[in-house]
Amino acid sequence: MPTRSYTPRRRCHCGTTPRITASPGTKACFASRRPRCSSSERRAMMQFVRRSISRPHRLLIGLLAVSLGMRLVLIFQPIEILLHKFLADDAFYYYALARNISHGHGVVFNQGVPTNGFHPLYAALLVPIFEVGYSFGVNVPVYASLIVLSVVTVSTAVPLYGIGDELHSTTAGVLTAFLWLFNPYILFVSLSGLESPLQMLFIATLIWYLVARVNRPIPTHRQAVVVGALVALAFMSRMSSVLAGIGVFGALALRILEDTDDFGNPMNLLTRLRPVFKSGVVASVLVAPWLLWSVLTVGRLTPVSGAALRVIRLEGSTPYSILVWEAMRDTGRFVWNYFFYDLFAFGPLVALLILGGILLVLVRGEQVRTLVVRLDFLIVGSLLYYPFYWFYELGMRPWYSLFTLSILSILLGIALAELVNVSPPKSVSIPRAAVVVLLFSGLFVASGVAHYPGGTYPQEVTKWEGANYIENEIPREATVGSFNTGIYQYYTPNHDVINLDGVMNPATYRANERGEISDYICERNVAYILDPQGYVRDVESELTLTEVSRFPKGTDRGGGTYILYRVQGCN
Repeated sequence: MPTRSYTPRRRCHCGTTPRITASPGTKACFASRRPRCSSSERRAMMQFVRRSISRPHRLLIGLLAVSLGMRLVLIFQPIEILLHKFLADDAFYYYALARNISHGHGVVFNQGVPTNGFHPLYAALLVPIFEVGYSFGVNVPVYASLIVLSVVTVSTAVPLYGIGDELHSTTAGVLTAFLWLFNPYILFVSLSGLESPLQMLFIATLIWYLVARVNRPIPTHRQAVVVGALVALAFMSRMSSVLAGIGVFGALALRILEDTDDFGNPMNLLTRLRPVFKSGVVASVLVAPWLLWSVLTVGRLTPVSGAALRVIRLEGSTPYSILVWEAMRDTGRFVWNYFFYDLFAFGPLVALLILGGILLVLVRGEQVRTLVVRLDFLIVGSLLYYPFYWFYELGMRPWYSLFTLSILSILLGIALAELVNVSPPKSVSIPRAAVVVLLFSGLFVASGVAHYPGGTYPQEVTKWEGANYIENEIPREATVGSFNTGIYQYYTPNHDVINLDGVMNPATYRANERGEISDYICERNVAYILDPQGYVRDVESELTLTEVSRFPKGTDRGGGTYILYRVQGCN
């Protein structure tokens, strides 16, 4: 049965003239050469401007400002505190890469070994930061990158607000933005120094555009182009976004097929599907240069980093079924952390009850069917996204969680708005909204305070101490290797610390895949390895490792013990 055509709202204001386009039922606005505004129209225009900066918009601007200010306060602390509280070792893969590019060494992490083990848009953003800031100090680009990521994360609240507003109400939009901006788990993950905030800005913008601007069932030419461009930007910011993109293209095609009665005419069907093909072509053209460079330089379409992690997981002692279970469990842990970040030992049960409550509220408010229809592309994309990480990648890392948490923020914002708006009078709904915000503010503050002392990655400050030791105590001509190389490589500019797990080094990835990492260590004359004891167990069985030093030297902040080994036994 044909579905009802959906056309997003468009408004024309003073100085513009509405014109009927070729598509029935739609209007477009174009600026007239001469403004035709009477005094009453000017007053109406001013009223429109005042309404545009209405109470919800002022509230949103206030939330954005407070959230950005809070992030800046957290950022401007000594680097060892940032390492303990926020920064992940993987961020320093990007920093070392961007430094090498800005210094003219090429797209390499280890000298002479081209790599594609990164996501290109974030790396491209970092290069000018390093070109300008690195001369002022090794940590200046790190702080600058965190400021940029904070602006990006805060900006993501704008399309999220638009999504909530379009799917339910202005109240839902404000609550969705609030949940995204002040959730402590999202805050800590977004300050890891990695690319996920950039990915989520484009994913959220894509979701907003699809629910608020794209015609149903058939997008216009311009809408198809914009959708393709947003999918490409999301892909370039984090390449797993291709799964969300496939979900978008698939859902758009299903909408058109559902509205089609004549399946016996292939040409007519292809004509109706033309916007989907256009979106795919636009996305493909935009990402093709990166993929071509990757194949020609490294011999791979996909980043070597994901393949390297998969090899390491499969070659470990953990059975495949347990790896799948752990990946699923970690996804559930992200949801738990969204509500009770280090707050309650029984957090998973409570989080499950809250999710059940959200579903009941949405069902009672008859929102589920509407959301399924309006977010069909997100459902299709999720059916690809999560199985990919669970069954193929066999792992979910904290910064992968922002995709899940953005969806959760949208659904929770709508559910809370449904509760707030259950009684029509404003005198009732406004106090309820205030109570909801206060309750979640208290929960977020308690969760953040509970988590902050222990830090997100306490081991990183121990690695920083080890990097300083390498730089000052190990001879420059001695080659150092590590299976966790980011911080060591970045903070030892006079050394080239070999990445042994292959995340940023295709040569070591291939050696790990063949089970020949010990041979590669000897081939590269690696004289020292700095890692926890468990990381070098396989190497230790083939080479002689003599302990040189242990870290941390002082108080252990919870990151465990890292050992610097002298490598011997190479023939």
